[in-house]
Amino acid sequence: MKEKKIVLNNGTEADLLSLILKERSIDFVIISYHDSAMNGLWQTQKGWGFAGVDAKDEDKVREILAEIQKDID
Repeated sequence: MKEKKIVLNNGTEADLLSLILKERSIDFVIISYHDSAMNGLWQTQKGWGFAGVDAKDEDKVREILAEIQKDID
């Protein structure tokens, strides 16, 4: 069960994080806040979306995401 939500800023972060977590066999789900009916309104307020991970993996995933964000900037 996914317990922790980690905010993602954009689709690039989501794609890279997904690849790395699959490679490392870390269980996760990535959900976008995009809603075509609202024309992406929630993404401007909440961020692009989030990664749901087990609590035991939260610190690892946050570290991975921090590295991705450093590389993107």
